[in-house]
Amino acid sequence: MKWETPSADRYYARCGHLYVRLEPLAAYETPGHPHYAPAQCDWFVEPDDEDKSYRRALATGSAVTVEAAKEAVRAVCAQLAADMLKDLEPAT
Repeated sequence: MKWETPSADRYYARCGHLYVRLEPLAAYETPGHPHYAPAQCDWFVEPDDEDKSYRRALATGSAVTVEAAKEAVRAVCAQLAADMLKDLEPAT
């Protein structure tokens, strides 16, 4: 996948006709605070780039780092492609 980074906090790629995007999120509050959330990177595999809603995403998830999110997206795209190829096999 060729990743594009139009800004420091956005990553985009194409996987065939699917669009992939990563959204790194900074930590919320500080450790020990009751509402603390560690830094993470949310990722999405979507059928097109027109509608960026969670409902339309084929797969979503979170990872600890951008690199971990990229690896997760690669695995998900490979699984989606394998599932589609399996559907093309003749029924027995």
